[in-house]
Amino acid sequence: MATSVLVGNASRLARAIGATPASLDAQGCWGLAVSQRRRASSSSSAGVCTDSGVRFFTARSRPIDQSASCYAVADRLHQFAVLDGSGVGGDKFAAYCAGRLPRNVSGAFVASLSASRADASSSSTQGLRPSCGKSPRAISFGDEGEEEPADVAAAAKRWQAALSGGVALCDQQAEAETLQGGCSALFCVIARSGTYVASVGLGRAMVGTDMGPALPLQCDEASRPHLPLAGATDGLPSRMLGGFGTAARGALPDVVRIRHENSQRLVVLGSPALFDAFESPEAPLHAAHAALRAGRSPAEELLLGVDSNADAVALVLVLPPGVEQNLPGHDQLM
Repeated sequence: MATSVLVGNASRLARAIGATPASLDAQGCWGLAVSQRRRASSSSSAGVCTDSGVRFFTARSRPIDQSASCYAVADRLHQFAVLDGSGVGGDKFAAYCAGRLPRNVSGAFVASLSASRADASSSSTQGLRPSCGKSPRAISFGDEGEEEPADVAAAAKRWQAALSGGVALCDQQAEAETLQGGCSALFCVIARSGTYVASVGLGRAMVGTDMGPALPLQCDEASRPHLPLAGATDGLPSRMLGGFGTAARGALPDVVRIRHENSQRLVVLGSPALFDAFESPEAPLHAAHAALRAGRSPAEELLLGVDSNADAVALVLVLPPGVEQNLPGHDQLM
């Protein structure tokens, strides 16, 4: 069964997907299923990762052909992305990256496994190698102070490196294609060793842990918006895809790891315009949590307060308690 990749800007992305790496094709990882459901001013979708029970909800404030924002869902890979284009050509740039990022990150993870097994370096792409070190902000939270088993720690290191390298490589690929514009990007992977969020640009990722009906939702931020540089007049993020490795606008993401807990978790990935509509970064989490309990789509709920002229995408993930038990092994992609 091929992975279903739902793309929220599919009309622009179909040509960007292109051929897939042979190593991934051999595993039957890649397929393309296009989501183009529309309403008068927005569209939405929902689904479930059948292996793990992770549910996902998406919604957008504008029709696809009027938006510079997009999302991608690779359900069998447990990978999710929200991208927001900037500048002239930003819509095409975001769609291009939505097609590249799952391949790049997955390919980097598989290459890392192969390298560790063969004790030799390898690359997941042809002709391009990301020149990147450790992410500027690579942290983890949850169960601080606990010593981890060696296989968990090794898997965490692989995923963090795959996310950093995959995002940086996407920037190099876009430069090689001489694409115009740029984009902010949030990329989330749910793995046995934890939930990982790579962020570059102005989007936000929030994580909420349901502590029980009598306790408040525990809220944590898994991103840090890269605000425009002091004195900048273009309003572009200080870090973004499309910076093409310059000192002023590098593309290396922050990577955050959230260790699993035996509680239901919500992850909200959202465009800057989505969070601008709320009084605090935590407010969308509370709104999504309330909608979920009431049986409504949390992603659609988040867009109710967004200005009608705003361009925003919401992607909400719901992780069941004990999700790690149903996820691929530490040395497996899927």
